[in-house]
Amino acid sequence: MCALWDLVYEYPKAQRLTLIPDSNITWEIIGVNIGSLGCWWFHYISQNSNITWEIIKDNPDYPWNWDCISAHKNITWEIIKDNPEYPWKPYNVSQNPNITWEIVNDNPDYPWYWYQISQHPNITWENIKVNLDNPNYYWNWDAISLNPNITWEIIKTNLDNPKYKWNLGNISRNPNITWEIIKDNLDHDWDWYNISRNPNITWEIIRDNLDNPDYFWNWYGISQNSNITWEIIKANLDNPKYRWTWCSISSNPNITPKIIKDNINNKKCGWDFELIAGNIMDQPYYKSKFYKKYLSNKITDVIFEDIIKIVCHPISNPENYIAIGDLENHPCSNLTKRELQEIYENSE
Repeated sequence: MCALWDLVYEYPKAQRLTLIPDSNITWEIIGVNIGSLGCWWFHYISQNSNITWEIIKDNPDYPWNWDCISAHKNITWEIIKDNPEYPWKPYNVSQNPNITWEIVNDNPDYPWYWYQISQHPNITWENIKVNLDNPNYYWNWDAISLNPNITWEIIKTNLDNPKYKWNLGNISRNPNITWEIIKDNLDHDWDWYNISRNPNITWEIIRDNLDNPDYFWNWYGISQNSNITWEIIKANLDNPKYRWTWCSISSNPNITPKIIKDNINNKKCGWDFELIAGNIMDQPYYKSKFYKKYLSNKITDVIFEDIIKIVCHPISNPENYIAIGDLENHPCSNLTKRELQEIYENSE
């Protein structure tokens, strides 16, 4: 048995769901345990790197997540093209890692999402530059400015060309923009909100350069920077130099349900629960239990896991099942624990 699978059951669901896409968890392991998994697990199962097209085809009754399948690294363009009867999602197909410029160019009638194509890591500056005037290609300069193949040298050389509609804000958070580039080019019209949340900007850089008048740090950006951990925030919460913004902290990808739960009554923490709900940690467990308990107060006790399995399962409850992403807006959110229990008992 895979040791990692044991962790799936050892840790709270808020953490264990994220383990499912891991390559150490094979389809054989998932298959043996599939009877104990709720339908929402297929969002994560569909991202598992061991999922192949043969597995999907051989198991058509499982509630596969086609957003995830369409972007899966094991799904090639040939598979998509040869199986049009499946519910492929063009938005996700457009960011599939197997999509190349040749594929896009050879299939102009496919409904490509050009924002995704324009920042796709397989799309180079040469592809963009040579095909910029083609009316059939809807290049998006907001996305081009974020493309990981767009270097500072490319930007700097072409910054004044009127044909190139650079987005200066997105350039400021382009993954190729480093602190050295920013320091050496202070005459550039940087967007300091996006610099402050650029993944190349660390807490040490911010802390050591905070008092420099040439640097216009933005605390909205700093507070959601992925390098800013809860430990950093907590250790510097009372320092008046650090003007943390709680709307951005609530959107910080390092903030977990456990952190919020442990600090729910901390008067120093001004959580923005609407933003928390849209955070990257937005998971079925969080939405169905933590969100309901601490945000809406409409369900006063923790919802039974087996009740939700029934209520939200398209097979067990085909006429009235609740898509997990819609749970917070569904009439079910007004039900009491007792009423949910009745639904569960009547569904058995």
